[in-house]
Amino acid sequence: MIKTIPELITYFKEKISPLYSRANFDRFLKDHPFQFTIPAIHITGTNGKGSTATFLRNIYQTRFKKVGLFTSPALSRFQEMIYINDDEINDGYILTFFNKWQLTFDAYELTAFEMQTLLAFHYFHDQGCDFAVIEVGMGGKIDATNIFKPVLSIITNISLEHKAYLGDTVEKIADHKSGIIKEGIPVVVGPLPHGAMQVVEHVAHQAKSVLTLRKPIEVMSAKTPIVFRYGQHQPFTLTMSANYQIDNAALAIEAVDQLHHRFPIKEEDLQAAIRQTFMPGRLEVIKQQPMIILDGAHNPGGVQALIQAMTHHQHRSIYVLFAAFKDKDVDPMLLELSKLTKFIFVTSFPHVRARKKNDYPQLPFPFIEDYHQALSVLAKGVPANGVLLVTGSLAFVGLVRQTWIP
Repeated sequence: MIKTIPELITYFKEKISPLYSRANFDRFLKDHPFQFTIPAIHITGTNGKGSTATFLRNIYQTRFKKVGLFTSPALSRFQEMIYINDDEINDGYILTFFNKWQLTFDAYELTAFEMQTLLAFHYFHDQGCDFAVIEVGMGGKIDATNIFKPVLSIITNISLEHKAYLGDTVEKIADHKSGIIKEGIPVVVGPLPHGAMQVVEHVAHQAKSVLTLRKPIEVMSAKTPIVFRYGQHQPFTLTMSANYQIDNAALAIEAVDQLHHRFPIKEEDLQAAIRQTFMPGRLEVIKQQPMIILDGAHNPGGVQALIQAMTHHQHRSIYVLFAAFKDKDVDPMLLELSKLTKFIFVTSFPHVRARKKNDYPQLPFPFIEDYHQALSVLAKGVPANGVLLVTGSLAFVGLVRQTWIP
């Protein structure tokens, strides 16, 4: 019996599978049928899907009494993956659910994410959610979340990531991600590379799904507060400082427009939800003098967006503390960061997938094994008017965030 959340976290760590397969999960679903019937939006993409999902949760809260949100990974605490409105899933439900199902899950050798997905879907049903927003874990076609028919699918963007699992070209990755497109269900798509777009368009055509591309965005103010115009709406305001959030907000707005005939949202509610949305660990300033910024960019596309967002700090001395997972394409990430600054330091953190020193052959930057030591050294060494940017992994950023915001 699992008695505490820390025990459950330990259990999850033992259930992280290196394989990318849904065979066991499909066997479980066949023997234990479960229908997820709540109207829901399904979101995939290389970057921005968690932020887009959060924008949508906040928007639809203005219309529905209970809106479920399932995102991954968690920034700091496992419970952050599952929300109803602004409230995390409660520990009592989690423990009751796992003590009911653990032996069955073990018998089918389910992975941690498969179990977490089932937990979220059951929770939303049991709590009587009126609407839900579901973020894909990885890919789409054989992702554990891909077991329901949404009211709308969203593909935020596509670039090279998880190549060992999804393929080594954007076309192969697009094939996986377009797996969330369902027969007759509309799909909203952000800017994609030409090859990826061809794949998505083909899948949408085969599924008789109306495909809508995100419209051009007019940025009226790139400085905080960010102001932009999208479609026929009045200008929107973002209180977050990351200008890459404009793209995510615009996708959420387009999704709302596409569903307006079924689930209309008042303009003033849409404006307020966009303005009030906040995402921790996304160009988040957690300390001043020196300024410490956390950003969970964890792939080359994310780092490129991060560097663009850092242009407002180019007049400062910028130092970077970087840590990443073993399965990430770190060379282009570090190359991009080296265009921002020459002061780059690499570290590791306690996670089974975290890169250690020997996972960086010919590393041209100093490596500090203990990230606590690295933070201490850099926080003291960065000039008072300088910037310490912590990035490379959302999981790493979450740990660092807990250091300053327990």
